[in-house]
Order: sequence, then structure tokens, then C-alpha cells
Amino acid sequence: MSSLSENFKERLSKFYGSLRISTNISSALKYQKIYIELLNHKVPLLKNQERKRKIQTLGTLKSGIMISGVCFFLMYTKIGILNRMLIGLIATNICTFATKGYFYSRVIEDASQELSLVGQETRIQLRYHFTDHPNDSIFGDLNKEYLKLSEKHSNKIEQYRSKIMKEKMKDEDFIEKLKKSQ
Repeated sequence: MSSLSENFKERLSKFYGSLRISTNISSALKYQKIYIELLNHKVPLLKNQERKRKIQTLGTLKSGIMISGVCFFLMYTKIGILNRMLIGLIATNICTFATKGYFYSRVIEDASQELSLVGQETRIQLRYHFTDHPNDSIFGDLNKEYLKLSEKHSNKIEQYRSKIMKEKMKDEDFIEKLKKSQ
């Protein structure tokens, strides 16, 4: 009996794995994982005003989905109350999951195109979680370009620090000369 159930589970996993929907679900879960990881590491993903609007739109869509589920439950009376509840819950959860998955993927993909620290962290996460991402080679090039920019920026910072140190030394020398002259 156990071999029959194991055989059934194996067939079901092969069938589910071959469906396109399983790829979409796993991709949505990976985008969600990347999004949550970046937020946990305090990466400012949502500082941009456009992204803040996207969050507001997501909230509005989720509210609309829930309201439509309640409307279905109250208006459609041809089936029993438990069936309406079950159908409404399943449909609203599927729609909410799809909406949130789309939101996560858009925010992550938009952030990965930036030449900033946010873009760099996002590209690193995308390359780790999506080894077969279509933009993988582009992400590698963008990472190299960001590295060049950060090296130039660090050189400028070092030049600025050395300039400040020289001015500070001149000020200290001037103060010492004043003290000696008094």
C-alpha cells in the first residue's frame, strides 16, 4: 500500500513540476523571498516615489479583491453558504497571491536596473536565486560597472580626506605658531 501511495506522490510531483503554473508559483515565491531578504537587510527598496505608488496600488488592489470576494459571498445565492465561502476564499487568495507576486517581481526587476547600492544588492540576490535568469549576463556587466563607479567614488573620497587632513594640519600649525608668538 505504501508503494502505491509513493508512486502516486511521485507521479503527482512530476505532473505538477511539468506545469507552467508551478514555474510561475516558484518564481513568485523566489521574488517574495528576495524582497523580504532585502527589506530585512535594511536595503531602501521603497524610497523611490514611484515604488511607493506601487505599494499604494497594491493595497488598493488587495482591498478590491477582498471586497469582490465578499460581494460574491453575499450576492451569489445559487449554491450553499459553505461552498460560497470556500470558493470565495480560494479565489481571493489566488488573486491576492498573483497580485503580490507581480508586485514583488516588478519592484525587484526595476531595482535591478539601477546603478546604485540597491541595484547591486538586488542583482546579487537575483543571480543567486535565479541562475537561469534571462538578464544574467547583463547583471554581471552591471555589477562590474557599479564596481568601477564605486572605485572611482572611493578614490574621490580618499582625495577629499587627504585634502581635509592637509587643511587640518595647516590649522594646527597655525595654532601652534600663535601659541609660540604669545
